[in-house]
Amino acid sequence: MTKQLPSTSRSLPIALIRAREGVMSPIRDMLSETGITEQQWRVLRVLVEFGRMDAKTLADRSSLLFPSLTRIAATLRDKGLVTQTRDDKDRRRQFIEITANGQK
Repeated sequence: MTKQLPSTSRSLPIALIRAREGVMSPIRDMLSETGITEQQWRVLRVLVEFGRMDAKTLADRSSLLFPSLTRIAATLRDKGLVTQTRDDKDRRRQFIEITANGQK
């Protein structure tokens, strides 16, 4: 016997996805004019709010996987929107900070 799934109109995961899409639609329109992806915007937004931080914390606060953040941060660095520096004591640890161009 298979369990019948609830209607999609009563499904919390689907309702949350629909809500997210409704909120993000105007933001995506704005971002398409700037050449910034939604994930890049999340990184910049977190850096504006919290300032310089290590990459692991930034990935967590941006709701990104660490490997994705590594790629996104490199792209943002190449665009001049963030800087990346290594910790003097632990060279494996990177700090990411938004630039003046990133603030704009």
